[in-house]
Amino acid sequence: MAFSWSFKEATPGDRARESQVEKFFSSDAVRNKANAVVREGIQNSLDAASEGEAIHVRITLDEWSAAEARERLPVYERGFVEHSTAEGVRSKIATLPGAGDPFRFMVFEDFGTSGLKGDPAEWWPDEHGDSGAFFKYFRAEGMSGKADGARGRHGVGRLVFMFASRTRTMYGLTRRDGANGPEELLMGTSVLRNHRVNSIPYLPDGWFGVEDPAVRGLTLPITEKSFIDRFKRDFMVTRDNRNGLSVVVPWLAEDVTLESTVQAVLAEYYYPILAGKLTVEVASGKSATLVDRGTLDEAVAAQPLHFTDRFHPLLELARAGLEDQDWLELPLPAGGAPKWSKGVVSESHAEAIHRKMEEGERIFIRVPVEVRRKNGAGVESEFRILLERDPTIADSLIQFVREGIIVSDVRPRRTSGIRALVVVEKGALGEFLGDSENPSHTQWQKDVLKEKYTYAPALLEYVVQCVPCLLAEVSQQQKKPDASLLLDLFALPAEQGIERPRPDIAKPKPGADTWRDKIAIERRPRRYSISRRGTGFVVRRGDDDAVPPAIFSVRVAYDVRRGNPFNKYVPADFELGKGGVDFHTSGCEVTRSGSNWAVVRVLGEDFEFGISGFDIRHRDLHVDVRVTEDVPAVRKEAA
Repeated sequence: MAFSWSFKEATPGDRARESQVEKFFSSDAVRNKANAVVREGIQNSLDAASEGEAIHVRITLDEWSAAEARERLPVYERGFVEHSTAEGVRSKIATLPGAGDPFRFMVFEDFGTSGLKGDPAEWWPDEHGDSGAFFKYFRAEGMSGKADGARGRHGVGRLVFMFASRTRTMYGLTRRDGANGPEELLMGTSVLRNHRVNSIPYLPDGWFGVEDPAVRGLTLPITEKSFIDRFKRDFMVTRDNRNGLSVVVPWLAEDVTLESTVQAVLAEYYYPILAGKLTVEVASGKSATLVDRGTLDEAVAAQPLHFTDRFHPLLELARAGLEDQDWLELPLPAGGAPKWSKGVVSESHAEAIHRKMEEGERIFIRVPVEVRRKNGAGVESEFRILLERDPTIADSLIQFVREGIIVSDVRPRRTSGIRALVVVEKGALGEFLGDSENPSHTQWQKDVLKEKYTYAPALLEYVVQCVPCLLAEVSQQQKKPDASLLLDLFALPAEQGIERPRPDIAKPKPGADTWRDKIAIERRPRRYSISRRGTGFVVRRGDDDAVPPAIFSVRVAYDVRRGNPFNKYVPADFELGKGGVDFHTSGCEVTRSGSNWAVVRVLGEDFEFGISGFDIRHRDLHVDVRVTEDVPAVRKEAA
């Protein structure tokens, strides 16, 4: 039997809709497509875990030669090419492959899950919310099959696989327990754009499978064993007699690489791996990396130095928190909206925390909270704080883990020299925070909670600001304010607004003449200033009484453990003007630039030169600005 793609013809009354799914996975917090696929794919697998089973995920990246692609692809793209090459699609999806492009693909498989259950012929949602997982995975958008407490809520996470495909396409092979025993179902789906083929309008959604003879326009999954076996061989699918889901992403995006995928696994899911709940294998060609509790350190050590240096201490802190520890128990906040105060952090708690920090010990704290649904009783839950002091961290490093997934764009007040993990396990608080998350699971948003929970904004703030508020309360109670706990500085040259330590000079005796009485030292006006802006920095005019520079140069580099960061810069970190690292100019122009430097000519008195797009949440940034020409520039307004 020949299987093919099917797209529905648009009819009068249909809504002209363009999917907005891509926007969910292209925010600053989702660093790249590999990161998005790993985050969402593994999260779906963890949510589908069979009771008591650890999950194993295998990710394979591979490529067909041009000859292999010509031979194999027509079987899987029958009826698809005329739609993907239509003007309404090609003009709106810039990533579509061209003739001669290499055919790369990804296979994402989970083992230890139940597979996609439910009637594969179901095509419309059940009014009582009892639709099957197969329907919700392949035929629905914005509808989640997950109950309260699951990591995903929005019903769009699985579509990240299409986001990683240059043709916005995916195939899913699920093995499950059917009515007559184990069965395998294969189906493809795609979300293109509204388009026309031979002047006939079509909707964006397409399906690959077999046409249902009973229901016009419905595509059913393929069950023919010989075709499924061929699919497995062609795409190197390792699905055996274990239940689960294997997803194939054809025409894989170029920036999804073996290195970026392994690093995403390590950075996003190290916590459930350490806890023994997850193992991941990433394979490409003859190379394979198995990441489990026993090999995690080895996998981290194999990464570039900038990744290892920053990540390894966090890994050690997490490992310590999973072992038996002497946990400091804080009391439940008094009734009403929770708030950090002396009632929560007693004098004895403050003294114990301060002493441990002074002695360089790690601190482990359990923080109970009450989660109260509207019109419901309060349910006691908790979160845990794992904390250590590290004076080498210029900024704070506070990471939030909800039920194993890193929520990467939560923004507490910065606390210099502190490394911390805030861990929320499954329970009422995990459910509360999950309800607040955006579709890409990178932020907690208080506005979506108000209708469902009492004191929702206060509880969310209590969790998000727990580390800086805890340390501020400790510092205040100890009567020894510790500036190193509370500083909020951007890594800039010392001459740019960060004072150098002053020498210890003895106080003169009353009435005595001193050299300071006779000499007045004037501060030199600053010709420019540097400050943080968004994901980068801005250089602008300095003091009003200073002459702005005519030409200045800028060098940028991420911090390194040892040596000069500018000498150890590598293009893999970033390249100015590429990959989202962008220039912003006002009253000036870039005359020359390289991978990590630029020369800027000033054209106006109130100039601004900025660069954005750096990974400043995870890397400290060094900026070096030097005036290279003092001859006044010709001002445009004076021309």
